[in-house]
Amino acid sequence: MDIAERAFRMLACAPSSLAVDGRQVGHDLPRRRMLLIELRDVLIHPSCSNAARDAVWRLLVARARQNGPQWMVSAVGVAVPALRGISGRICRGYVAGDAEDIDTEVLTAFIEAIRTVDFDRPGVFPRMCAVAKRAGERARENAEAGVARGFPLQESAPPAVPWGHPDLVLLDAVAKGVISEVDAELIGMTRLEKRTLADAAREFGLTTEAAKKRRQRCEPILVDAILSGEVEAATSLTISPAPSRGVEEDVSMISARSRSSDTQPETATRKGGRGSLTGSARIPHLPALRKPRRHVVRVLLVVGIAVAIVAVLVAAAVADGGNATAVIRAAAPPTRPDQLEKVFTNLRNWIVGLLATLATLMFTIGGLRYLVAGGDPGEVQKAKVAFKAAALGYALAVLAPLFVNVLRHVVGG
Repeated sequence: MDIAERAFRMLACAPSSLAVDGRQVGHDLPRRRMLLIELRDVLIHPSCSNAARDAVWRLLVARARQNGPQWMVSAVGVAVPALRGISGRICRGYVAGDAEDIDTEVLTAFIEAIRTVDFDRPGVFPRMCAVAKRAGERARENAEAGVARGFPLQESAPPAVPWGHPDLVLLDAVAKGVISEVDAELIGMTRLEKRTLADAAREFGLTTEAAKKRRQRCEPILVDAILSGEVEAATSLTISPAPSRGVEEDVSMISARSRSSDTQPETATRKGGRGSLTGSARIPHLPALRKPRRHVVRVLLVVGIAVAIVAVLVAAAVADGGNATAVIRAAAPPTRPDQLEKVFTNLRNWIVGLLATLATLMFTIGGLRYLVAGGDPGEVQKAKVAFKAAALGYALAVLAPLFVNVLRHVVGG
C-alpha cells in the first residue's frame, strides 16, 4: 500500500500531474480541471453522491485500460484509502502471518478487478472493493489453516524484512540500473522528505530547471519498473552490486532517511548497522563500473595534441625555407640583424600558433563536455576547467609578441 501511495503521489501532484475534468464527468463535481489527489478527497467526502462516484470510477477504469500504467497507478491510488480500510479490518487479530501479505492480496485483486469489471453496470467501485475483500479474506483463511496444520519452529529465525519501505524501492532501482543514484536521492529528497526542488538542486550542484528535468525523466521510468515487477522493496536488503574489476570490495555507506513508523526489531547486519533506528536503512554508494574506453580517449587526446604541435612546427619550418636545408642552415648562429629579425619573427609565429592551437583545442573539449553533461555537476566542472585553460592559452598567445619583443631587445643589445 505504501508503494502504491508513493507512486500515486508522484503522478497526482503538480506540476506534471494527471487530472480529470469535472465538466466532462458531470453530476455534482466542480466544473473545472481537478488533480487526482484533489479528486480523491472529493470522492471521500460525504457530500459526494453515489452517481458522481460511479461516473468518476467509470472514467478511471476506462483510462486505466486504454492509457497504460500511469492511469492504472492513478486508479489504484484513488482507491488506497478504501483498500487500507478493507485490509485493516481483515487483519484485525491476525497473527498467523505478515499483514503485508494481506495487503498484497487485496491490492492484487483490486488491480485485476480494474481489468475485468463490467463498468456499464452501476456500483463499479463497490464491486471492485468486494473482489479485493474476498481475496484478502481467502489469504487470511489459508494462512491460518496452514499454521493450524504446522508445528512451531524450535529454532531462531531471521527477522521479518521491512517490506514496502520507500528507501528500499529506490535502493533496488539504483542497484538494478533503472535510475541513477543522483536520481534516487533527488526523488527521495523532494518526494519523501518534502524538501523543495530548489533546495535539492543546490545540494547536488544543479540548476532548478536541470533538477526538474532529471526528476521528470526518471519518475515515469521508476513507476513503470515498479508496475512491471522489475523493482520491488522485498529484494532490496539482500541485493548486492556485481563486483567490478579494480574496485575494492568494501563500499562506503551513508545513512538513509528514517521515515517509517513500523515497529521493527533492531538488527546488527551490514545493511542497517547495530542500533539503527526503526525504518532506517543503509544505502551503499554503488561503485561505478570502470569505463573501458576512457583511457583510449585520453590517449587519442594526447596524440591529437602532439600531432597539432608537430604540424605547427613543420608548417613554420616549410614557410621558413621550403625544404630541410633551410632548417639545417637555420641551426647556424645568426649574426646579421636581418637574420636575427627573421629568427624572432619565426619564434613569435611559432609561439602564437602553438598557444592558439592548444587554446582552441581546450575550448572545443570544454564545449563538447558542456553539451553532453546533461546537468551532471562533475561533467560541468570539467567543462569549466577546460574553458579556463582555453582562456589562459588565448591570453598567453596575445602576450607572446610582447615577450618576443622584450627578448629581441635583450639579445640585440
